[in-house]
Amino acid sequence: MKKLGINPSLIKKVVISHIHSDHLGGLKGFLERNNNITVFILSSFPQSIKNMIIQKGAKFVEISAPRKISDFVYTTGELYGPPEEQTLIIDSKRGLIIITGCAHPGIVNIVKRAKELMKKIKYT
Repeated sequence: MKKLGINPSLIKKVVISHIHSDHLGGLKGFLERNNNITVFILSSFPQSIKNMIIQKGAKFVEISAPRKISDFVYTTGELYGPPEEQTLIIDSKRGLIIITGCAHPGIVNIVKRAKELMKKIKYT
């Protein structure tokens, strides 16, 4: 973040895709620089991760089902793995933007799920 000129204090939300250390490993250090955030983690994450977030002074939201995170930003909810994983969906003017972690559930499955979810959201 320093090399990119990104100020950690400007970030308000962090989404962790899945439990692997290369996706979760920097969270503790980040929270030491900015704990005024909400971390969106899967409900299947171990209690030790949840405790660490609380001990660092941040909040977390457990994700199991699809939900809105911000304007035009959604999570698929917990998708079957292993490991379980969540994917971000951004509903842009040019179409859906899918942001995955490692796509353990399979990219085709993730895209199909995202399209299904967004149809339900738009027509409910």
